[in-house]
Amino acid sequence: MDPRRCRSRARLQDALREMLREGPAAEVRIDDLCRRAQVTRPTFYANYGSVQAMLEAWLDTLLAGMLARLNAVAAARADPPTAAWMHASTRDFLLWFLAHVGHDEPRLRSLLSESPAAAVESRMVAFLLGGAIQVLPLRPLDPAAPPGPERDVNARFFCGAFLATVRLWLELPADLDPAPLATRFADLATYGRAGELGLNEASAP
Repeated sequence: MDPRRCRSRARLQDALREMLREGPAAEVRIDDLCRRAQVTRPTFYANYGSVQAMLEAWLDTLLAGMLARLNAVAAARADPPTAAWMHASTRDFLLWFLAHVGHDEPRLRSLLSESPAAAVESRMVAFLLGGAIQVLPLRPLDPAAPPGPERDVNARFFCGAFLATVRLWLELPADLDPAPLATRFADLATYGRAGELGLNEASAP
């Protein structure tokens, strides 16, 4: 990408980040955004076209980082992966994400509170199905399962639980230790609602 375009997009994203600290995305006016970013309206429309497009572009960048992290983790995966490895990698992944994004990222808050919930989840599911679902540590489906309905359900379960956990984290005090939350998410993702017993070993309710 042209360096000038990269700089314009970065200025626009920085300006949007500032403006979302002051109010919801629905109140962001393009003229004000361009003025704060010191770019022209034609430059804005050449790069994004709408505030929602800006948020989606930021989300895609975030998802690319998540994918890279998951692939890096996969390189150390045992074959077949043990439950202990799946639990530890899931916990570490969530902690990495929370530290990577930060508690005060208004674009994340906007996406998870103002955008339709299903839209963000569906975008994440499609992204992960395209490149990293085989490394997601989930049960009862084997992480190396081939494409198909079961794998799609697994991806949606992971993303739904992941986004619900992130939403909860955003509601909690910024100075709260996220480690216990990450551990509970890993419990759910690895063993399901049955906790340490695992889905297959759990007794019926």
